[in-house]
Amino acid sequence: MKIEKYLQVSNATNIPKFEEIKALKRVEMREHQDRGKLFLEEALKEAEIYLNGDKLELKSKDFKFNIQESLQRLIEIVYHKLDYIDTPMAEVEIRKLFKDRDSSNILLDTLETPNINAINEVLDYIKLRTKNHSKISLKEIKERFLKAPYGFIDTDIEWIISKLFLDGNISFTLHGETVSLLNETEEEVINYITKRQYIEKLLIEEKEVIDEKYIRSLKNISSILFGREIQFEDTDMMVKKIQRICQIYDRGIKYIKRKL
Repeated sequence: MKIEKYLQVSNATNIPKFEEIKALKRVEMREHQDRGKLFLEEALKEAEIYLNGDKLELKSKDFKFNIQESLQRLIEIVYHKLDYIDTPMAEVEIRKLFKDRDSSNILLDTLETPNINAINEVLDYIKLRTKNHSKISLKEIKERFLKAPYGFIDTDIEWIISKLFLDGNISFTLHGETVSLLNETEEEVINYITKRQYIEKLLIEEKEVIDEKYIRSLKNISSILFGREIQFEDTDMMVKKIQRICQIYDRGIKYIKRKL
């Protein structure tokens, strides 16, 4: 450090061979740096590492490896709910959720739901925050689950929110209006969930549970009257499906009347 300071401030042009002296000092400085690095590397091989107040028993003499292993253990302690995300998600999976839910050939899910612990954790928080019929923003949910002990990333949270919405567990409000697949396109709802301009505006609350007898009645009407099975579990999707069926029959009836 002394040599570096000398090289920066010294400007003694009247000293013979001053530039040659500075060049030699630069070489000397590099030698000091190389020796310091070597001594530091040797010392770190014997370094003791403490995590959360406890000394770690590390067998390796490779300091880089020991640091990586220590950081891995630290993550496991600080973000001890990070493994709730067992299947990382991206926007393509969010779009697939919407596509699958709107498919007329949808099959009942026989596989275990991915990220089920994370889904339950987010839903429990929404229920807790909205128990007094208040709404919370998507921003508030993200701020909670991006931090420890969770450490989820944006797309994971967006996928969970999409899943909860499509399963009929939560409802959305935007600019005071209810967001529903009955009056919004799938692309619009996806944008509300994924685009940053809506993160504070999209409000979320636990969705009111529809009595099972009404759900059965709707399915029975569709099956008996129209011969169409409704396999959706989300009530909004059920209504959307029955509306489509009724529209088809309505057009058919109007066509027949015109031909009479």
